[in-house]
Amino acid sequence: QITDMMRAYEAQNGHSPMLEALIYGRYELMAMQHCIISDSLGLPKSCGSCKTEQYYLQDIKKNRYPIVTDSKCNNYILASRCENADISKLFSLGVRDFRIELFDEDVSQSRAVVSRFIAQLSF
Repeated sequence: QITDMMRAYEAQNGHSPMLEALIYGRYELMAMQHCIISDSLGLPKSCGSCKTEQYYLQDIKKNRYPIVTDSKCNNYILASRCENADISKLFSLGVRDFRIELFDEDVSQSRAVVSRFIAQLSF
């Protein structure tokens, strides 16, 4: 799908598009101006519960979807699994900007993720 989009852009504009690809991280699946955390706990909005605990939605297959919040108590539902893209394929398509979004990885895991992708860029 991305190949078709890139080719169409090139045909129309005469050059490759400037793209950034998420190569590691959780996609945002939903954003809402509503605090489902305070609602489910029966607390007032801006209760601060999200600052002390990590909350998830869980589906019937036991997949856990993290709920993250911003300073205005807006909620964002993230994917249950991290994206792990193939850099070489994206690079061959002309993508040169890559993004890694760390969520709940510790220092050791973060280093491993970044090192793995740096090694892939050395092809």
